[in-house]
Formats: sequence, structure tokens, C-alpha cells
Amino acid sequence: MLKNHYKKLRNNKHIAKFSKCVGAENIWLFNTVSVNKAIALGIACSWIPMPFHTTIALFLAILIDCNVFVVSAAIWFANPITMPFMYYSAYKLGCLLLNEDTNRIYFSFKIEDLLLDFHEIWQPLLLGCAVLGILCGLLAYVILQLIPHTRNKR
Repeated sequence: MLKNHYKKLRNNKHIAKFSKCVGAENIWLFNTVSVNKAIALGIACSWIPMPFHTTIALFLAILIDCNVFVVSAAIWFANPITMPFMYYSAYKLGCLLLNEDTNRIYFSFKIEDLLLDFHEIWQPLLLGCAVLGILCGLLAYVILQLIPHTRNKR
């Protein structure tokens, strides 16, 4: 039944340009390999401190052949409630890794203050986000692999 849907999608004149992507089964199916990779990728990409990180995650999901729906849901690891804590901890970690003083600027969660001070905080913030994104994504993948019902049964 799913094969018929793939054929219909591939034959659609608007989607035909992307037929290689549309034809990849793992980006549409909910199997353990695809879902585990998608959750890990979504969590890792949620640490990207910029708008449209969902678009980046979906592009990467197609490249590494994992479920696009699960990536779209897992990206919400970063949400309006968790973002201040995530990005503040990323900034602190980045300062620690760059050996910078974390008290050199007044850190505020107001958008206006962040935009004014962005030239001072962007390096530690991006470094911390990259490190924590990779670590959280890897940790999520390892935990999912350790859960017995998510392992592939061959």
C-alpha cells in the first residue's frame, strides 16, 4: 500500500524534481532505525540558535535518510519554555571552553538586550550550542538504542 503512495508522489509533476528524496523510504516510514536517527537529529538541531532550524533539520533528515515527521516533532525539544535555559547553559559552556569571563556582560533574556550584546556573546553561544547539540543528540541516540524494544530484530 505504501509503495503505491510513493509512486503517486514520484509521479506528481510538482514533486518530480525531488523524486530521489521522495523515493527514499526511511524518510516516510516509522521503523526503528529511521525513528531513532530522527529523534537524535531533531534534538541535536534544536540547539541551533536561529530561526528556521526546523528547515535545516528537515534538509539533514533527507540527507541522512531518517523520518521527516519525527524530526519535525523532536525539534520541539527547544520550545519557548526550554530555550532560555538551553541557550543560557550553552553560553556558559561556551565561555568555559573559550576561557572567557562569564560575568563580563549582563545576560538578559529580553530580545532587545540580546540583540545589543550579540556581538559579544555570539562566539561562546554558538560553540556551546554546537557542543551541547552534538552531545544531546548522541546521548538520545544511545539511550534509544539501549531500550530493548527499539533495537532492530534481525
